[in-house]
Amino acid sequence: MQKTKLSTFSKTDQNLTVQAAALILFARQDKEFAECLAAFVQKQTWFDCKADHAVEVSKHLVATDRVIAVRNANWLLQILSEGDHPQAQATLSAWAKHYESPKDVAIGIIGIMIMGPTLGIVEKTKKKKKAHLQIVIEKNFYESLSKAELVELCQKHSQEIIAKELRLAGGQVFKLHPDTAEWLLDEPATKIFVDTKENICELKKTLEIESLHYVSDVNNKIIAVSPSINDELVEDFGGELCK
Repeated sequence: MQKTKLSTFSKTDQNLTVQAAALILFARQDKEFAECLAAFVQKQTWFDCKADHAVEVSKHLVATDRVIAVRNANWLLQILSEGDHPQAQATLSAWAKHYESPKDVAIGIIGIMIMGPTLGIVEKTKKKKKAHLQIVIEKNFYESLSKAELVELCQKHSQEIIAKELRLAGGQVFKLHPDTAEWLLDEPATKIFVDTKENICELKKTLEIESLHYVSDVNNKIIAVSPSINDELVEDFGGELCK
């Protein structure tokens, strides 16, 4: 994880700053993406902001491929271009300011949504992996639930995690993280796992440490993880996927 102090900024700005740092981490492993992102940011007037370089970024927020990275960048840059989010803007600016785009590449970014076509990375044959809202339930508790109770619990915790992210987006659905927006507006794809209480507590601890979005009950019998977090986090804890 990469560290940054964000306590003096709004929760929305803190959230966007982490997303900006996740884009920078992806850019370090994809030169073409980095060139395009830097070229756009360098054209902005965010340079008077002071960046605080101690940002914490979980690897589970970093895009797993270029198609996802471009989509996330388009979402974030649109928000930063429309509003005042000084720490997120400063984080990208501080990185882009020292990034030199190659002289032999004419990127010519006119608008935010040009990133994909410019890089030739929006491939018709390649579809983004569907994001899931993931729910983990303590095994004995799961076995005690009727189907109706299970559905009610899953709906309750799903609504709570979406409401939590919607508050960070200022109540504007189209400013939600793309994976969360897709889950809410397109198809609410959900994975349900059963696991031990010990593993659920460890998962919760990891989510807390890495400042990732989740909700849980007070007894740690059920936990819901945001669609904006890569599926691998929950899967790596080894719970049993309910089919």
